Amino acid sequence: MKQILIVLAPGGAAGDGEIPSGKWLDELTIPYHRFREAGYSVFAAAPGFAARSGARILEAMRANAPDLFRGGCDPGLAHLFRLEEVAHWHFDALYYAGDHAPEHTAGKPSCSAGLLAEMFDAGKVIGAVSHGPSALLECVRCDGQPLVFRRNVTGLSNAEEEEAAAESKVRLGLEDRLREAGANYLCKGIWVPHTVVDGNLVTGQNPGSAGDVADAMVRQLESS
Repeated sequence: MKQILIVLAPGGAAGDGEIPSGKWLDELTIPYHRFREAGYSVFAAAPGFAARSGARILEAMRANAPDLFRGGCDPGLAHLFRLEEVAHWHFDALYYAGDHAPEHTAGKPSCSAGLLAEMFDAGKVIGAVSHGPSALLECVRCDGQPLVFRRNVTGLSNAEEEEAAAESKVRLGLEDRLREAGANYLCKGIWVPHTVVDGNLVTGQNPGSAGDVADAMVRQLESS
């Protein structure tokens, strides 16, 4: 059975600390459904420094998406793992649910960069949506180039981020940062679902793209 690791964003750890975790739950719940329906084992993890705020995402999900817990607590979400605990586990795919605050935006080094680089270089499927692709920015490939260098990618656009910033207070400048890292950034209109596939890398522009990202990941996993 294939195994997928979902890396949760530590919502309240970013900005001024007032950002609610689990604000955009669809980025987690929709892919989770798709992965489970495909018959995969799914685990959730967050960096150690963000475990508390990451746990609040699961609490919000249990409250707002109870259908994920048919017949009791889904075993894949019974425990939020610290990312350091599972870095040595075998996973077939890695998915970053962006929410409002990906892990490294709190000013701390990423805990997943090593795992991400290893899986990417091994040809494993990597997915990220909305702010999630910011996790890719810290990763360096085996050839020494940034993971996104000369890759087709997308993520929350400047226009979308500006519109959302009034509520979230988070401005990552993700579009600009991806371009500066050498990525071929692609986007569509504000809040228009948009998914970009480049080899084993699957990225989604905004929360509405989460389902398409998950479907593209499943197609790759099924063909591998």
